[in-house]
Amino acid sequence: MHLLGASVVGFILLPLAFSCEISKNKVKISQEYEHIILKQLQRINLTVEEELIQRNKHCKRNTTFHNIENPEYFIHNASCNRMPTGLETNLEEDLKFLVESIIGSLGCQCPTRQGKQRANGKQPGLRRKLCKLKHTLAGIQKAYEQYNST
Repeated sequence: MHLLGASVVGFILLPLAFSCEISKNKVKISQEYEHIILKQLQRINLTVEEELIQRNKHCKRNTTFHNIENPEYFIHNASCNRMPTGLETNLEEDLKFLVESIIGSLGCQCPTRQGKQRANGKQPGLRRKLCKLKHTLAGIQKAYEQYNST
């Protein structure tokens, strides 16, 4: 298939790939964010900061987000697809619980993973994973804040 044709088909099918309708009302999602998810995000962020300080590392990437087009999709996609794995720290269980809380709050399950691996077989280092996690959590928090303000 021609490259342009593949990208057009991708844009047409993208909404179908995220055809899961958010099954809870906005007030309920906002309450669950405020009472459960925000506290988890803050606790995990604190743990990430402590891990980076212990290792005398810091993140280079700026974690500011501007306007997020579709906050519900961003939250779902970040929770299901952008969380780093293999952190080898106490964060694994906290992240699993956070993702379960977010998915439960939205009422929309994650698609099953098909064992993604890096092309060259190398796994990124712990600092990079922690920084990616920090960036992802900041994006989720921003998307929730934007979702709650509309």
